[in-house]
Amino acid sequence: SPLFAVLAVFDLLGALVIWTVLQNKPAIEVAQETHNDPAPQH
Repeated sequence: SPLFAVLAVFDLLGALVIWTVLQNKPAIEVAQETHNDPAPQH
């Protein structure tokens, strides 16, 4: 059914977005730490 196909597509897109975010999270954190180096986080 079309509904099942749409749900499958959204499921794949959601997984791709989550995977991309998880893969890029360390790089984003490192970039933020480098950018905010003068300001101590602790």
